[in-house]
Amino acid sequence: DIILLSALLNSILGIFYIEALGFGRGLGALDISATKFKEQFYILEPDLLDTEQKNKIKELYNLLEKREVLGIIDELEKDDRISLDKEILNAFGLIEYYPKIKKSLIEIYNIRKSVSK
Repeated sequence: DIILLSALLNSILGIFYIEALGFGRGLGALDISATKFKEQFYILEPDLLDTEQKNKIKELYNLLEKREVLGIIDELEKDDRISLDKEILNAFGLIEYYPKIKKSLIEIYNIRKSVSK
């Protein structure tokens, strides 16, 4: 299910994993080696979700796909993004970690972006 996989990959946890695998390069670009990504990147297991959870996640993700993508900091503050991220984390029993994941993602993003200064 490509929509569900896209939603999980583009969730706050998926973005955090991608950001954590890379490092800042010139002008603050994210540099990730293909080998490291292939061997160390994991996505949440969609088979652990029931049909209702999958449908709700896809419904929320479709709302995001209908609008312009924002920069990471602004994106994390959008109501539709927050709803999707919380729905996904809740479905996997990880909702209690939402504030820490968000804070950590912003911190590692800011560290990477500081390379360009």
